[in-house]
Amino acid sequence: MNDDQITYAALEVLNTLLQPMHLDYDLRQEQLNKSSILSTKKFLESLLDIFLKHVKQNTGSLIISSFLDFLTYTLCPPFSETT
Repeated sequence: MNDDQITYAALEVLNTLLQPMHLDYDLRQEQLNKSSILSTKKFLESLLDIFLKHVKQNTGSLIISSFLDFLTYTLCPPFSETT
């Protein structure tokens, strides 16, 4: 993705799928979202390429922040499982 605004918005959508911010959360849906998003190696590699591009160029602080949220949500147990 060459447009930083679109990249940021796409990451925020992924983050929302991984960690919904509402009271009617569904643990099964969170787990399905996580496994679906993390199941494609090529997709994850392209995300890593975007992340590395911005780190190396010292650009896109919002994108870097969104990536850190993405990593937090993918590495930690689902939100509804811990509350």
